Amino acid sequence: MRERIVKVFAEVFSLPAALVAAGVAPDTVKGWDSARHVELVVALEEQFGCFFEPEDVPELISLERMEEIIVARGGAN
Repeated sequence: MRERIVKVFAEVFSLPAALVAAGVAPDTVKGWDSARHVELVVALEEQFGCFFEPEDVPELISLERMEEIIVARGGAN
């Protein structure tokens, strides 16, 4: 699952997957603003076939949290 999250993140932010896999955060990724965050949320929902609750969206700020929330929303497949 982590590899798929990294791939989605890398595509949304136009970053090398290796850089993303090393760890990301809003304050370390240039261009991670609210619009790009929404784009990331939609891309993750499409990739994993899940829907995030409004309270999930601000929590999607690290690979670990993304993975936890995707699993919690039934998108582990």
